[in-house]
Amino acid sequence: MSQDYQVVSLVVHAKAEKQGQIEQEIAQIAGAEVVTATDDHKLIVTIEGESRQAVLNGIEAVNQTEGVISSALAYHQVDPLETQEPS
Repeated sequence: MSQDYQVVSLVVHAKAEKQGQIEQEIAQIAGAEVVTATDDHKLIVTIEGESRQAVLNGIEAVNQTEGVISSALAYHQVDPLETQEPS
């Protein structure tokens, strides 16, 4: 049986007055991390998961966070994970 390990990075444009709150909310999303933030209210966010659906759910959660103006996918990588079946 195989699964995929997926990682994406997003550039997220935040409303200035909500940036701190947005960073805190993104940190609560499964697999998500705010890597850095710029002075012009852009956040670099990574989302990791063991399925495409998990990553898509994370992206959707970021997009629905109050104060997020937009997000753009900057990177996507998929690596197969091999799991051993019980013998």
